[in-house]
Amino acid sequence: MLDLASVGDGTAFDQTDFVNLTKNPKTDGAANQVLTGFDLSPGGKVITFTASPSWGNDRMLSDTDKRALKDRELWVMGVNGAGKAQLTDASDFEASAPVALSVTVLPGSSR
Repeated sequence: MLDLASVGDGTAFDQTDFVNLTKNPKTDGAANQVLTGFDLSPGGKVITFTASPSWGNDRMLSDTDKRALKDRELWVMGVNGAGKAQLTDASDFEASAPVALSVTVLPGSSR
């Protein structure tokens, strides 16, 4: 994440200007989620993204699990990094091209 107010004022960026929301470790393990796409909600408060899964089939994935390295699932989190959660667990399908909507979709609702 980068504060848009700092873009275009001519000042060079340094490492403190960037915030790592996903806090991925620098390893080849399951904890390092490889992001392949994202979308910011219209209100600017939620990010949906596709990334490698951390869990599947009701268990945490190990560092040697091929699914942790090759699959992509749908994730969501607040722009401050809070509430990060994997939403899907579909090993037969790879999530791609996430879209963040401005409406709340509830079970049984017509929205």
